[in-house]
Amino acid sequence: MINFIKFNEIVNMNRELSFNLHSIIITIGPSNSGKTYFCKNILVPGLKSINNNLNVQYISSDDTRADLLGLKEYNKYDHFMKDISESAFDLLYMKIDALARFPVMTEYIIIDSTGLSEVFRNKIEKLAEKHHYSLYGIVFNYKSYDMYLNNIKDSQSKRIITDHIKRFKEKTLREIKYSLYNKIYKVTEQLEVNEFKINVLNINEYKKTRISPNNKYIIIGDLHECIDELKALLEKNRIKINNNLIECSENEKIILVGDYIDKGSKTSEIINFLYDNREHFILIRGNHEEFTYRHLNSNDEIIKEYYTAIHVLRNYSILKQKFKVLYQLS
Repeated sequence: MINFIKFNEIVNMNRELSFNLHSIIITIGPSNSGKTYFCKNILVPGLKSINNNLNVQYISSDDTRADLLGLKEYNKYDHFMKDISESAFDLLYMKIDALARFPVMTEYIIIDSTGLSEVFRNKIEKLAEKHHYSLYGIVFNYKSYDMYLNNIKDSQSKRIITDHIKRFKEKTLREIKYSLYNKIYKVTEQLEVNEFKINVLNINEYKKTRISPNNKYIIIGDLHECIDELKALLEKNRIKINNNLIECSENEKIILVGDYIDKGSKTSEIINFLYDNREHFILIRGNHEEFTYRHLNSNDEIIKEYYTAIHVLRNYSILKQKFKVLYQLS
């Protein structure tokens, strides 16, 4: 059975797991709780079945240790696997950082580890925050010890797993910072692969942001109301402008990567131009658009100096409405 935890609340989820694109997913649970099987047979193929072009990266702390030692086969409970843990996790953090930053920005990073260490979880939480990734946890919290010790015969492995279970039950579950996770799913019993359904929450929104290799794009940033310079730049790139209207083919698009308002004296001109030609633009919100939209009715002193467009928009309701349309389109 799978339960869903958010901010310390538990809700039944009917064995469906849903994730945002650009997410880090970590497993948390004692050794031998089925985390590797869950990742390799449910998470990875489930995400790839939605769209085979998704970059789904699986990282195992045990495999990382073995790679450092040059081992193809290994017993994860051997002492030398533990001895190399510090180096292995340093490498693991570096790999996650590389996968999450530009230009890779992989859609999913699945981390197969016990997750018992608070230091480890803190590192992952900070990496998710650094790269603006969603963060999910899969917690393997079985009701009985026997479910963790299934098929384990040698005494050393049983001792290690039992220690893990005790630490997990008595410490880890209390330490998890639930508010830092988009969701945490709790697995309470072992289930078959076909009993799970994997969903991607924002796949359609993501598809809308992908640019076509068949189109021509002009990418411009930080206009700050330089409307004359914008028009000159477009004409230089063979885009005609007649009576303030752009004339170009459907395969030509102009991407504005934020901050087209403020720090200038032509708020009305830039907003009217973008509004009248909005079908030709792909707009990305900058901090100036974001701040202006959220503080149109604010009287803070900082607005007068850095966010000059707000004063203009307050005085012209039609212009303000046009700006709101542009904001919603971005």
